[in-house]
Amino acid sequence: MRNLIVLRGPEYSGRHEFIQANNLDSWLVDQQVLEGLFTEPVTDPLGGYRSDPLLRTQLRNRVLHILEGKMARGALIIFRPSDTGAPFTRNAVSASDRMIEAVIALGKRYRYDTRIIDFTNTFPAAEIEARRQAAGRNPQATRLHESSRTCGGAPVFPT
Repeated sequence: MRNLIVLRGPEYSGRHEFIQANNLDSWLVDQQVLEGLFTEPVTDPLGGYRSDPLLRTQLRNRVLHILEGKMARGALIIFRPSDTGAPFTRNAVSASDRMIEAVIALGKRYRYDTRIIDFTNTFPAAEIEARRQAAGRNPQATRLHESSRTCGGAPVFPT
């Protein structure tokens, strides 16, 4: 059976811990890692850094091409899209949700059974912020040490 698992949620919500706890590194396609490889950060109006929006479409196509190659071979795929945050308006769809839609459509073309594990409500917002700040000081601080945790407390939604 061909399986595609999409790990949806913000950074520091438990997606990384889920991958580590279930030894899924070998099948992971991480969009954020690919962004780091193929794009350069640019400064945003608030003084922070973000990926170059001009290269985002090229990166999206490159990620879809990588996924299509894996699907053609019938491989198990764990896909972790980068979290782009909430959309700017109520009627808009976030870039990460558009990417998930494109991946699901691609999976249907290759007859993949798709599951989405939603990590958006795994931890309260205050705990996610505390994990984000701790990661800035110590990257190992965000790792959970619960061996019995199999799904990060996240619900699994079939598509």
